[in-house]
Parts: sequence; C-alpha cells; structure tokens
Amino acid sequence: ALKEKFMTEGQALLHGDLHTGSLMCTESTTFAIDNEFAFYGPMGFDIGAFLANLLLAYYSQRGWAKCRGEDRGSQREWLLSAFKSTWKVFETRFLEQWNEQGVRDDHGGLSPVAHYGKDVKDSAAALEAHQQTFMRKVWTDSLGFAGAKMIR
Repeated sequence: ALKEKFMTEGQALLHGDLHTGSLMCTESTTFAIDNEFAFYGPMGFDIGAFLANLLLAYYSQRGWAKCRGEDRGSQREWLLSAFKSTWKVFETRFLEQWNEQGVRDDHGGLSPVAHYGKDVKDSAAALEAHQQTFMRKVWTDSLGFAGAKMIR
C-alpha cells in the first residue's frame, strides 16, 4: 500500500531526502538544503523520513551510553519530545493554512467552496470532519513511511 501511495499520490512537492541534517535552523528561520531528490508525492513520505531520523537517534542512545559510559537519558527525552512536537506543530500549522486558504473556488484549495463554503449547511462541521480524516491518513502514512525508512 505504501509503494502504491509513493508511486501515485502527488499530494505535495516533497524534499525527497528529509532528515535532521537537511534542515538548517536558527531561532527565527529554517532552511531545507540538498533538495536534489525533490518530487511530487504523498505528504507522509517526508514527514515519515524526518520522524524516522528522530526515532533512530532515540533508539541509538542506549548504545551510545554503553559505549561511552554516559547517561543519555536527557537526550532520549529530548528526541522523543522532538518527535511529538514535530507532528503537533506540523498538524497545527497545516490546519491553520488550510483554514485560511484551503476553502477556495479556483481549484487551488484543498476543499471546494461547493462542499465547504460558508453558504453550505453544516459546512464548518463537515470541513472539520474532512480535515480530521485527512490528517489521520497523513499521520498513518507518516508512521508507515517512517517504519519503512527505519528498516531499510
């Protein structure tokens, strides 16, 4: 199922090789580098790749601790926190953008006005249900792609 999604779902322009080393961050900016593998694909691919990188680092901490004789507990906690906050911030920001720009009648939005516009009965509840379903699918895809990335 993941291979089919990878081959057929062009949900977004993806980085294609997103990991912690691909992001250059300061307090106010973030830049993605090394985008030579960019393609249109399922959103969960990049998200999953990044989450997999955090999880691999998380699971490696016990080995580092044993090898170096260091307590890596705080590093493990930070990595797990980064995993959780990565998804939460992504979901929050994505839904903010969707609510601000996603309901459009020019085929450029995620939700057509005919189904979710202000003049449609119960459109707010329908849009929220649609968004929850969509985000659940992206989350599930992200976990699947993360797992695939981790076992390769």
